[in-house]
Amino acid sequence: AQTVQTLEDHHIYVLLGGADEDSYSATFMGEGAPEWATETGGLPNINFGFPYNNLIDPANLGAWSAFFANADAPNGIGLENEYAQMWEYVANYFNGNPDIVGYEIMDEPWAGLSWPLTVLGSPAFGAQQLTPFFDQVTAAMRAVDPTTPVYTEPNLLYELGLTPITQGTVDYPHVVFGFEDYCVLGIFGITAGCGALTDAVANRAVAYADAHNIPALLEEFGAGDNQTINAEGVHAADQNLIGWSYWTFTGQGDITTTSSPSSLESLVYNPSQPPVGANVNTATLDTLAEPYPQTVSGTPNSFSFDDGVFRFSYSVEKPDGVGSFPVGSQTTIAVPAIDFPHGYEVAVTGGQVVSAPDAPQLVIVSTGSAHTVEVTVSPAGVADGAAPTVSGSSVSGVVGWFDREVYAPLHAGLEDWISDTKITVTTSW
Repeated sequence: AQTVQTLEDHHIYVLLGGADEDSYSATFMGEGAPEWATETGGLPNINFGFPYNNLIDPANLGAWSAFFANADAPNGIGLENEYAQMWEYVANYFNGNPDIVGYEIMDEPWAGLSWPLTVLGSPAFGAQQLTPFFDQVTAAMRAVDPTTPVYTEPNLLYELGLTPITQGTVDYPHVVFGFEDYCVLGIFGITAGCGALTDAVANRAVAYADAHNIPALLEEFGAGDNQTINAEGVHAADQNLIGWSYWTFTGQGDITTTSSPSSLESLVYNPSQPPVGANVNTATLDTLAEPYPQTVSGTPNSFSFDDGVFRFSYSVEKPDGVGSFPVGSQTTIAVPAIDFPHGYEVAVTGGQVVSAPDAPQLVIVSTGSAHTVEVTVSPAGVADGAAPTVSGSSVSGVVGWFDREVYAPLHAGLEDWISDTKITVTTSW
């Protein structure tokens, strides 16, 4: 609660993330579940470290399987039941807080002992264990908070591009499909093929969300300073017209990462210092900073940011298909100063600019009888298609959305499940 209040004081919205179950718990050199909730079934704990424990440590795999089988905790209550009670407490505590934009039930759920079968195509984990688990936890939260969005996430194997999505429908309102997109080849330093794999993961995730009539969010990608892979994550989200958040604002204290050192995944190296100069990973900043539509009076058709030029097309028709927005309706586009250090020029068809020149938020209003509005933003004095010169290294110069991961001590009652909770923050600088 104290951490959320601090973030609110800085005008940062909060997505409360469930236990970041990297390697399930500290028992396996990871984080997440407390020791009392780590039921290994007596299997040997060999401890190969992250990320290998999830693959080959028998005790780790047994703990995951025990959890999703709702095995009894030492007090005789099922582990999933305990987890649902934890989330009910959290949802009740934060119910009505407008700065909480959602609850993520669990980050990177793992299939445990059944992961090899899952890779081979078995839908059992997603359909028979993960979906009922999401339903149970969502029901507990909905009992005390009927409206705050709840985020579900597919098994980690899907997010690595290794399996299809096998979870079913979560039968409650205000559900978001949050997914991660990590090219498994990138873990081994291979970039060839990552673009296609990253696109495939995003495309299938959006198809799942569309089929279930729910929103999708690319919650994580990146986790390193390979700018080719980082750019492919941004591109995958852009072409699917969905929001994204990068892992991570800072790698400081991240004990379960494939980046070595963990600072490589940082946007800002030291969060206790101002985000300027040498404290900023300028290469990652340049990759992530891009214009994007913030509010649209209509239905987006496409947007892209290639070679320093932003293009956006939208229809004035309402997304529900019932009528159109009236002439003069406003659309707002964030334009990071770092992308246009010498200002920008705007070309519009079907609308006109009503914001000040070089404003950080470009405002367009629809005009006339046009059904489609086309917007192109180019660097001032640079021909369309030419790459601009980027200068400066301050995160404060960016108007864009980024993901911060901060770890905060849990307060009264929450220690019943985990000792730390992840607060995922999507913030505009």
